[in-house]
Formats: sequence, C-alpha cells, structure tokens
Amino acid sequence: FSPTRIEVVANPKAADDFKPYLERMIAIPVPDGFQAYLAGQLDHTSPSNAAQVDAILNDPQLSAEATPDVGDFRTDYFFFDVTKPPFDNLKFRQALSHLLDRDSIVKFITKPLLARPAYSFLAPGFPAANGEALKEIQRYDVELAKQLYAESGVKVDKLLLQIRGDLESYFGKEIAQAYADSIKQNPGIEVEVKSAPMKDFMADLLKRTADGKPDTTIDFGYISYGMDYLDPSNMLTVMKGSDLGGRHTWNNKEYQDLLAKAGPMTNIEERTKLYQQAEKLMVEECAFIWCIHRTPVNLWKPYIKGAPMEPGKI
Repeated sequence: FSPTRIEVVANPKAADDFKPYLERMIAIPVPDGFQAYLAGQLDHTSPSNAAQVDAILNDPQLSAEATPDVGDFRTDYFFFDVTKPPFDNLKFRQALSHLLDRDSIVKFITKPLLARPAYSFLAPGFPAANGEALKEIQRYDVELAKQLYAESGVKVDKLLLQIRGDLESYFGKEIAQAYADSIKQNPGIEVEVKSAPMKDFMADLLKRTADGKPDTTIDFGYISYGMDYLDPSNMLTVMKGSDLGGRHTWNNKEYQDLLAKAGPMTNIEERTKLYQQAEKLMVEECAFIWCIHRTPVNLWKPYIKGAPMEPGKI
C-alpha cells in the first residue's frame, strides 16, 4: 500500500487541553522532502543527511526555521556480551569506554543540530535523567584507557563490531568507524565494522537456547533505543538481564532490585533517586558505552505558529 496523500482533520469534539492548533494536515510522499521544502511545496520536513544539515547551518533563514527536537529520546550506544572474553573483563570494558570521543563525533559527523554527546542512557529532559552527574564515568581519556587496558591483562589483536543496519541512516557506519579507528590507535586493536539488516541483527541479539539462556553471536555491537512511554521504567528495564526479558546479557541483581523497588513507588522524588542509582550502577559497569542522544531536526515554515512551536515545546 503506497498512499499518495494522507489528510488528517482536527476533531471538533476534542477536549480543550487536546484541541489541535492546526485544522488540517496533509502528508504527501516526495522523493526529496528537503528540496520540496526549499521550493515551497512543503510546510514541514526534516533533513536526512549531513549535506542538508550543512545547508541549514550555512543559511540564516533556514537556521531560524530549524528546531532540534527530542524525538523519542533515542540514545545510540555500543554494547558487549559480558559473558564472553574479553568483554567479561570490567577493566577492559572501562578502557574501551574512555576511547569514545563523543564530542568529535557530534562536531564532525552528526553535527550539533542532530545529536548531543551521551554519557548515560536517559537523555536530557527525560524523567530521572542525570547525565551531567554521570559524565565523568565514561569520559574520553586516552591515557586512562591505556592504563586500564594494561591493568586488565587482556591481550587481543582483533575485534568485530556489528552495527544494526537501520543506524546507517543516522551516521551509524561513520560513528562506528570513528570508534574503531580510536581503538586501533590506542591500544592498537584492529576493529572490523560490519553492518547487518535490522531483522537479522535483532534475531541474533535476542536468540536464546532451549532453556532460555542467551545464544547471541554479537559480542560487540552498536544499537539504539527510544522510549515507548515517558517514564524511566520504560528505558531502564530494557537493560535488565536477558533472563528477565532484557535485550542484553548484562545481568546485575542490584540493578534489577532497584528497578523492582522503584517501579510501583508513588513518591516521585524517592522513585527518581532509585532510578538514578540504578543508571549510575549501569554506567559504571560499562556493559554499555553511551554514544549520542539524537535530536532530530524539524524545519517549519515561519507562518506555522502557536504556543507548541516555541523553543522547548513539543
């Protein structure tokens, strides 16, 4: 089914606090939404590549019409199968965490409009987000990485870094290669970057033995996750052990106990503290190396107005 036009009309019976600001929206498929926007054929679109972002940044009018959004608070991250060597070694994982230059990735690959550096799972603005307080744990620090690698005792010549194919549309291959190059430079480990279609990648990641144990062949991967609903329980439970329905092999009882205790609590302040403790523990364990928080850009014609169009609004 390939529709040529989708028209959505405001519901006149909507409650006052849900009444749309626009009376009607029409969506049409176009080969290049950016060019159609420039030609005045669309009121709204999003850039789809770095060249379009550069065009926006270099044009004062387009820059004024561009608004970074939170999207689904999506975070892209690297992960390890911590049940297998060398990734079962905490100091080795810590060493790798200090070799990811997030600032350079955002500056030169995604450009600041499309992402911000991630040092934790929960993006700024998400309930219980605490990234600034956790920033130092996985900071970029080559000398510390070399020290931790030496202390780990790990000797490895080559690693395979597999990326979920859909991330290629958001600079996934370039980001993964930049990280691979950093690891190659220090401590001198060759990293092969290989992409797999999303369906195959997820089937492998979630593969289980007959008795429910992880059976994945992805030892070192690059993936993303965005919210289904606006609550830390949604994001953080994804990282529960695979035996509890999580997607990864990292299995930490203290982390799981914190989530279980926080989940049903009605005291928001205390609940937030528990979730932040859990996330701190997860960042320290370095089973996941946080890379970027996506900030997808919307282009809106200046005549589209209203309170929700103000900066910081959704």
